[in-house]
Amino acid sequence: VMTQSANSQESPELDFRSDVSSTGMLSQNEIIFSKIFQKVPQFPTNYPMDGTFTRGYNPENGHYGIDIAAQEGTSFKAIADGAVINQDWTVNYGFVLHVQHSNGIITIYKHAASLSKSIGDIVLKGDILGTAGDVGVLSSGPHLHIEIWKNGVPQNPNSYLIKS
Repeated sequence: VMTQSANSQESPELDFRSDVSSTGMLSQNEIIFSKIFQKVPQFPTNYPMDGTFTRGYNPENGHYGIDIAAQEGTSFKAIADGAVINQDWTVNYGFVLHVQHSNGIITIYKHAASLSKSIGDIVLKGDILGTAGDVGVLSSGPHLHIEIWKNGVPQNPNSYLIKS
């Protein structure tokens, strides 16, 4: 498990996969045929972290998820079983993590201060994925932005998530 901090001195162009041994990464076929995708995610489910709902889903204004404010460094968790299919650093959103779930669902977590999962990692519902932060030029305070997409179409996360 690799953790990268937004405060580190490392280049944002860092290839995260270079630090993972070839035996530690799953191949694309191993991910696709994993039993993890046989179970349909159960919704509604809890928010990925404790916090305060601050901004809603508004696709007309380019906001394809919801924002949950929390203290810097608050852990956020996977909302369903899946596999990490992308991990990146962007100027606008800080650390970003994409998790593929069964039933055509992908969750995207943005504005993370750190990530604790890498591309190819299998995650179970409730696994810690990283920590929320005030990262990226589009961030307006410590929070987590979560998007839920189904078959390539953005979904209103409030239809899938409930505040615990």
